[in-house]
Formats: sequence, C-alpha cells, structure tokens
Amino acid sequence: MFFLKFFLSILIILININSISKAETLTFPTNLVANTTDFVLLSTSGTTPSISGYSGNLLVTIVASSGNVKITNIASVFQAKGYCAHTADNNSAPTGCDDSNRTEIGFRGTQDNINISLATVSYKGDGTTGSPTLTVSITPAGTNYLSDTGHYYELVSCGGSCGGWEAARDLAAAKTYKGLTGYLATITSAAENSFLTSKISTNTWIGGSDDATYTSNTHPAISNALGQGSVLQGEGTWEWVTGPDNGKTFFCQVAVLKHGESEGGINRADPAHEDCTVASGYSYENWDSGEPNDHNNGNDGQENCAHLKSSGKWNDLPCDNGATHYLVEYGGMPGESASTTGVVNLTIESIEASGSTYNIFDDKELVGVVDAQNESAVRFARNSMDIVLDRIHEFRLRKNNKSFNDNISLQVNLNDISKNYEDIVNHFASMGITQLANFVQTKKRTDTVTDDWQYWFNGKISSGRTGLRINNLGKNNEMDSITIGFDKLENNTLYGIAFNLSDDLTNISNFGSNLKMRAENLILYSTLNKKSFYLDTILGYGALKSLTERVVDLSNTSNKVFGNRKSEQFYGTTYLNHIRNLNNIDLQFFAGLDYIYTDFNGYSESGNDQKIKFRPHSLTNYTSSIGSKVFYKKENDKDNFLIFYKVEYKQDHSESTDIQGSLISDSSNTIYTYNYSVPYNYFMKLETGFNFKTNYDLNIYSKVGRIQKSNDDFQNFITIEFSQPF
Repeated sequence: MFFLKFFLSILIILININSISKAETLTFPTNLVANTTDFVLLSTSGTTPSISGYSGNLLVTIVASSGNVKITNIASVFQAKGYCAHTADNNSAPTGCDDSNRTEIGFRGTQDNINISLATVSYKGDGTTGSPTLTVSITPAGTNYLSDTGHYYELVSCGGSCGGWEAARDLAAAKTYKGLTGYLATITSAAENSFLTSKISTNTWIGGSDDATYTSNTHPAISNALGQGSVLQGEGTWEWVTGPDNGKTFFCQVAVLKHGESEGGINRADPAHEDCTVASGYSYENWDSGEPNDHNNGNDGQENCAHLKSSGKWNDLPCDNGATHYLVEYGGMPGESASTTGVVNLTIESIEASGSTYNIFDDKELVGVVDAQNESAVRFARNSMDIVLDRIHEFRLRKNNKSFNDNISLQVNLNDISKNYEDIVNHFASMGITQLANFVQTKKRTDTVTDDWQYWFNGKISSGRTGLRINNLGKNNEMDSITIGFDKLENNTLYGIAFNLSDDLTNISNFGSNLKMRAENLILYSTLNKKSFYLDTILGYGALKSLTERVVDLSNTSNKVFGNRKSEQFYGTTYLNHIRNLNNIDLQFFAGLDYIYTDFNGYSESGNDQKIKFRPHSLTNYTSSIGSKVFYKKENDKDNFLIFYKVEYKQDHSESTDIQGSLISDSSNTIYTYNYSVPYNYFMKLETGFNFKTNYDLNIYSKVGRIQKSNDDFQNFITIEFSQPF
C-alpha cells in the first residue's frame, strides 16, 4: 500500500510539472514608447514578441485600434481566411500581411513558425492618435477572437445537415473553450456582424427566433385577429434565445404581403404584436431585403429561426431546415468571463501624434528611480552630518574627554525597529567586538590623556522605508558607511576633520528597479564652548556615483535599461546648544540649521530604445530645527551611567526642482519635465537611550527612536555603539 501511494504521488507530481511546462504564454511588451512616424519594430521595446506552451496549428490575429500593423517575415506562416485579403485558409505565405496599410492582420502556423514572424511585428501611427493599442490573440486554427466583445467564435460544420436549428442549438451549448460555455452566436452590433462576415462567410445558424417554443414572450397571434392562417403565439417578436442575451427582443416584425396581394390582403409575414418592444441596447439587426418573410404562403410559422448568410445578411428559415453549419460563441455567460490566456493588449505611445499627452515621467518606475536619487543624496549628507554630531555630542557627554584618545568606535543604526537583533550580534562578532570587550575587562587604562590630536572610527549600517502613496512606489533602502576622523581640543574648541565612505542601495517597488549609490565625503567640523553654550559647526563635500537599473516592461521584468551618473554635493549645519545642570540632571536646549546642495550631472541610460537622456539638475534642501534633551547621570568609583530623552522638531524649507529628460530614440528630441519636491513639510524625532562607561574605559552607547514625518512616512531606529582607547 505504501509503494502504491508513493507511486501515485510521484505520478501526480509529474502530471503537474508537465502541465506547468506546457502553460500557454504570450510574451509581449505591455507598452512601447516611440516616434511612430515610420514603422517601428515592437522588439525595440526590449521584449521580443513570442509565444510558448502551444501545440497544433494556431491562428494569430493582431488588430490596431488606429494606425497600421504588419509583419515583415511572412515566409514561415500561412494564409488565414478573412485576413490580409485572403478568402480562404491556404498553405501559402500570407501575402498582404506585410503591406503598409493594414489595421488588422492574421496568419496561421505552428508555434515555432509563428515566433519567427512575431519577431518582425511592426507598427506605424496615424499621426493623430496618441495612445493606440494593439490586440493580439492566439487561438486554435478555426477559432476567432473579437476584442470588441472579448468573446471567441467558432464555425462548426456538421458534415451535412445539422438536423435543424434546435439540434444546432444543443450542439453549441455542449461545447466549451478555455472554460467558457458555448451557445449559438448572438450578433448585437455592426462591428460584430462585420467581423463574423469577414472571418466566417458561410451560411450558418445563429441564436435568434420568433417561435414561442423558444422565446420568452406570450403575445397572442396577430393572424387570429385578422382571420388569416393558423394561430401561432408570439409570431413576429424576434428574440435572441441563447447565451447571455437570452430573452432580449431585437426586432419587431412588420407585415409582409403575400405575392400578388394588395394593401389589406393576406400577409405571408404578420406584424409583431403591439406589445412588442425592442430591448434597450439590442436594436441592431441586419435582415436581408424583404426578410424576415415567414415563407411564401398565408400560414404563420413557416420560418421562425435566424440564419446568417455568407454575405453577412440575415434570413429566417424553417427551424427544421437542413443547414450544414452552426456558429458558436464563447464568453459572457453568468459567472464566466472570457479568458485572456491567449490575448494581450499592447499600448503604444506615439509621441509624435498631435493627440499625444504622453510624458516619460508618467512611468512610475522611472519616477521611483528619479526620486530615489534625490532621496539618497540627501540621506548621504544627513548621514555624514549625524555621524559627526554624534562624535561631538559624545564628546560633551564625557567632558574630560578621557575615552577619546586613540579610540575606536563601531556603530550600527537600524531604521527598522523590527530588525532581528541576532543580525546585530553577528555583525559585531564579525568585527571582533567580542574580543574587544574581553580585552578591556582584563586591562585597565593607566595612561594620561592629553590634548594631542586623536582619531576615531565609526562604522554604521542603516535601513529605511518610504511609505506607498497614490501614484508613487514604495522604496526600501539600506546604507553602509565607514568614517574615520581626527580632532584636537584647544582652548575649549574642538577642531576636526573626517573622511566618510557610504554605499546606499534602494529597491523600488517589487519589479526589480533599483539604485546603487556611493558617496565619498570630506567633512570639517568644530564645536566652540562658551560657559554653558556650545556652537557646533559642520561643513562637508561629497562626490557621488549612481548606478541605476530601471524596469521598462512590467510584463518582462528582465527588460531593463541602465544608467551611470556622477554628482557632487556641499552641505553644512550649525547648532547652538545651551546646557543647564541640576544636580544629576542636565537639560540641553538646542536650535539648528541644515543646508544641502546637490549638483547632478546629466547622463544617458543604456539598453533598448526606451532609454532616456537626463539633463543636469540641482537640488537644494534646507531645514531648521529646535529641540531639547534631558540627561540623568549616576556615577560611582567603578563606572558611570547616563540616560537621556530627546525630542526634536525639524521644519523642511527645501526648494522644488525641475528634472528633464528625453527619449534617446526620439529624433525630435522632445524634452519632458518632472517637478520634484520633498513629500513632507516637517518631521519629529523622538529618542531615548543610555551611555555606560566602566572603570576599564569601555564605553557603551545605545539609543532607540522614531522619526515621524508629516506625510505619515516614518522611520524607527536603534543605535548601539562600543568604544575603547588603545
């Protein structure tokens, strides 16, 4: 029994794998941005059209909502009835599908042969329509798809008489396609009738009748009141009696006189009852001249079932007529929707068209990359200033500066409070912090601190997230930075210089667009002490390099363009601090100003024809802040302990900036503009933490906090720092 179950399980897995491997797939770009004055290959989007998972002989149709479409390689595929001026299926090349004036093309073949031709699909705009579409469908040969209805159609031959209209109706209802239930076709528009005429052009049953056996009305027979012919209920009220349109009246018949009869004489077709009313939205009909005529005698009910002629005109026939074909429609039944497995819609942005409203910055992936560059640049500058401010603030926490002679400091700052703390431990372990802690527990410092130059080292890891908002994509960032600094205390003034190297990775949405950015910073700083006042000043310069990857087709996320950009920035901040001591409590009040100026060089992306050339632009950021900090200190002979609480309010005064770019493939060099502005007006920073220094000169500094922005973006962070002189 065990082996039987095992065998069946393996068999089921193999069946599933086989079905997955044969999944029918259309690989097409979802959009193409191009100057379509002349024919443009769809493959210039970076995605070459193709299909996979199909078997047998297939029909490919491509319909342009405006403009023209063609294939340039017709040698490997065959003619299809109703397409490219061909009146029948034929195993010859589909001449005409390579003409320059087609709004619709269709051809037959196997998957491999079709792919050869699909790779050459080209489009040309009409000069007016800004965003035309191409609808591509793949169906088994003999089945057609109409994008107007979203339905499929199949002409079925009975190989002789179908046995009458009712038999054809039942045969159609027994058929399915792509999970959709079939029914005799109901034709409700001129476009649908024209489509079927061009693709079918065969005499065939359709789903209309005025026989009360099939219709929903109970109108009394008009002939009874006229004293003519036999009594037949519902005569003349034509309804669609199949599919989702079942019960909808589409035609109220008018009287047709028998040949040779004068006005008031005997009808061969009686008028519909006065209660007959055409249903809303169902007024389309295409009866042939003199039809429906109910046959050429005085009896009602001779011809009560609808029939589509090869000409596209309609006729009424006896329901037991020996017609040889019936037309099946799939789609629209209650609880069902037409499958789009074999259908794809491609939007083409014809940028030269007079009706085009396209802007390259309508692309959310592109805007995400642009925003990320601006945000990352500001983040670099603030990161550098914060690291140096931490150095200055820690200096003030230990007023005698005892621990800052030849000290090394390693810090991790995580802007996601849910970060796994085991990762933090592993990070410090990898950097040798465990050995450092063990060393200082056994070796007490005995040297004397002087006012000579000192150096310090800071390593930092941070991560953050911007919230998902309407018309914007969420972004996650991770930053690693390393800083080494040298400073000297002289006449109550601390002077210093620091060098910072930072890497920032921003992932944009979930499709694969990203930004990798590196900054190399030189920072000068000082803090001037006058009684209980401290003036902190920082000036910095950063050289930036950006590497971008941008997804240009969401249906094929491997389709990307790439960029390489260099920029530079200047920044500075100044803080005025006032500290008051109340026994073991220190109160600090501060106010500050930040300034960041970034100059982005122009650059050009590389890759497919969706690549963009960006012009240079600059970004200026200002913030002002006020805040306070409370320290509580506890000291003894062996160690000292300090806890603090901090609140800071920052008001953003940054300027908006225009960012401009153009499609490299556009010979007209149209310039598009995107206005960038900081998405928040202010933010609050709340922090609490502690500083603990043992008698062995091991200093531990930690804090947690939250940054809450006015646009509901936020960041949580935790900071842990160890330092020890050598």
